[in-house]
Amino acid sequence: MSILGADTIIEAVTGFVGKFFGDKTAEEQANAAQELQTIISNQNALAAQAAVDQAEASSPDRINHWRGALGWVCVIGLSYHFALLPMAQYLFAVAVASGWMRALPIPPDFQVGELENLVTAMLGIATLHAAPAIVNSLTKGKTP
Repeated sequence: MSILGADTIIEAVTGFVGKFFGDKTAEEQANAAQELQTIISNQNALAAQAAVDQAEASSPDRINHWRGALGWVCVIGLSYHFALLPMAQYLFAVAVASGWMRALPIPPDFQVGELENLVTAMLGIATLHAAPAIVNSLTKGKTP
């Protein structure tokens, strides 16, 4: 006990000030625990997906290899849309302009957006929604 109750006054002032500013170490520990929990959760999800991928890849059943077939569908569709279709349109236009043929049907086109979504999902690029959490964990919550 100090003279004139200085300990009581100091405790009262620090308690009053602490209500406005808070304990930085407790906040930092809570933030670190939250970041650690997020990282562990992301790691568990990635490990579970890797286990599923390994099980699918090691299966001798050809029906389970759907990713290969889906990959070929994507390759054929993208090559048609970006290589074969423009060449066919150009060659048809040259044939009509030179008088070799009166008119040719226009080759069918399709919306490539759905196919691009499928390709990004297959390649794992669709997991970029986790990028902000990764950046936040690497920068320790500091904004650039």
